[in-house]
Amino acid sequence: MSEYIPVTCELHSEYELAVMRHQFFNVSWKDRDKQVRKSVLKPLDLLTRDKEEIMLAEDKEGQLLELRLDYILTIEDLDQ
Repeated sequence: MSEYIPVTCELHSEYELAVMRHQFFNVSWKDRDKQVRKSVLKPLDLLTRDKEEIMLAEDKEGQLLELRLDYILTIEDLDQ
């Protein structure tokens, strides 16, 4: 596991707003194996575990995913 790199306050606020909007977004991120993944996800919550900030998200099939905030590459409205 690589060391967590805290995201900026501004970026963290953007993720909080995404959670509050209760809608799906186009998200790209690196998984723990550093592979880039892309999917349509709905951010559900932000949490901290083992000194890492995590976004809990749900895909269109209802599967729950945990994304490290420092591994998120982009999060965009579906209409972009």
